[in-house]
Amino acid sequence: MNSVLLIFPKHSPFPHSIAYPATIYSLGKYLEKFGYEVNYFDERIDGRQKLLNYIINKPLLVGVSAKTSYQITSALRLAKHIRNRDNKLPIVWGGLHPTMLPEETMKNQYVDYVVKGEGEETLKELADYFSGTKDIEAINGLLWKKNGQIITNKEREYLDYNEVPSPYYSVSNQTIQKYLNKDEQIVARQPLFYFTSRGCRYACTFCYNAYFNKNTWRPRSFTLIKEELLELKNRGKGQLVTADYILTPTVIFKNKNAGGLAGALGSLIPGTGGSIAGTIGGSLKFKEAQTSLTLSDTRSGIQVAAASGISQKTDLGVVGGLGIKNAAAAGIGAYQNTAEGKVVAAAFLATYNMMVDTVKNDKNLIRKNSVLNYKKEGSKEIKKVKKSVIGNVKIAKINNVPVYKDVSGKEILYKLSSKEEMVILGEDGEYYSIQGAQGEGWVKKILVK
Repeated sequence: MNSVLLIFPKHSPFPHSIAYPATIYSLGKYLEKFGYEVNYFDERIDGRQKLLNYIINKPLLVGVSAKTSYQITSALRLAKHIRNRDNKLPIVWGGLHPTMLPEETMKNQYVDYVVKGEGEETLKELADYFSGTKDIEAINGLLWKKNGQIITNKEREYLDYNEVPSPYYSVSNQTIQKYLNKDEQIVARQPLFYFTSRGCRYACTFCYNAYFNKNTWRPRSFTLIKEELLELKNRGKGQLVTADYILTPTVIFKNKNAGGLAGALGSLIPGTGGSIAGTIGGSLKFKEAQTSLTLSDTRSGIQVAAASGISQKTDLGVVGGLGIKNAAAAGIGAYQNTAEGKVVAAAFLATYNMMVDTVKNDKNLIRKNSVLNYKKEGSKEIKKVKKSVIGNVKIAKINNVPVYKDVSGKEILYKLSSKEEMVILGEDGEYYSIQGAQGEGWVKKILVK
């Protein structure tokens, strides 16, 4: 049967937003151009029985998309399940992680092939190989195994992005609606995401782009973008939303014997009551942090504003998030619990406030023809950030401080001993939402310090 199964594994063990999996649909729509039947399995919303039904139909190959994250764990679990059901089905891995670490990925027993880089043409030619019309050694961008040895074919050139159909092409409204109703991050509107280009000309050290796209940038044609956006406009309740500006942060650590920064900023996990996941570790040791923010116009690419701030260990009392919805959303909350983290948080706070002054004092930076439509979206005036306690560590003032289930103060979950530590997750009136050793709950502010 000339069918292909494409899989998008879960990318988090926690509740999270579920956006449309454009990666596998881009691959699938390209395969469909050449007459292949493509089935899509999204582990986030599809049941295991659906996967089993697809496997029973014996597709030519199973494609698994994976990036370096929890998604690797999910992908391996699914690949093992597929192998146990049918040990003859070819399992093909692609995506960021297999591209960055192809040989390491190939060593796993649940990986038969790796598609390195963009997958449309390589996956199509691999399907041709299993259909008997293509020599495997002639498939560029592919890693495969021969007598237990890993074979790496030639690199593949980038394809013309205009040749790739829209990931929404011929997808039913019923399928798309599943994702419009599943996004927990954006409650004010139901979004669909659209990509007008691939790659980037810049070489940021923290980004995969320099390796994956080799600093190339390939836009779709304006005519194609217009046609596809008009079609999407009807899918997404008739509203197009774009970003007018991009805010880029930079940090410089100043110290004669400065160590490295290991770890990651805490991030907000939707559905967990604002709790923070992520810790800061490693050997970050410095006395001063200098930060800068640059504001660039997304339409022209021109930098239109800049601000810088500096903080030393004497400034540790001035900390806070970046004013998104709460401090945790900016990832600063957990970080500012360390002395070094507070230095960075304080510096960014000063920088952000300077940027707010710059923007507010220049009326030319307020879009009059913004697609976002400033007033209709209900946005409030941009304000400076105030000090926040979210992410701070506090202790109980006395023994037997009650931790309640909610702010009603009726049901006690457990009690804190004197000087027992807790992390502040949020606040509501006279109560703090906290994470203690025994779990989450609410405590009266007056009983902690």
